[in-house]
Amino acid sequence: MRSCCVNARDLSQACDEIKHAIQYQPNDARALCTQGLIEMRLGHHDAASDAFARSIEADPNLADPWANRAIIAFRRGDVSGAIHDLTRALALR
Repeated sequence: MRSCCVNARDLSQACDEIKHAIQYQPNDARALCTQGLIEMRLGHHDAASDAFARSIEADPNLADPWANRAIIAFRRGDVSGAIHDLTRALALR
């Protein structure tokens, strides 16, 4: 993914590029987390949550997708899910 896409706030293009990269490395936890962040900024909370879940599956010891998924859970009113994911994220830091 070219960083200029994010700097220019062209999130749709950035999302397309990260999805393309993930096709070649589908278990890249950091790329999946990045996809989740972009989807979240675009307001695509279901897609973001899915990307964070896939990132966690690829590397359950990476704190960022847990923390980001907690944000989505909280925004959806799932306080217990948010607490669970945030507790896990904090334990990994």
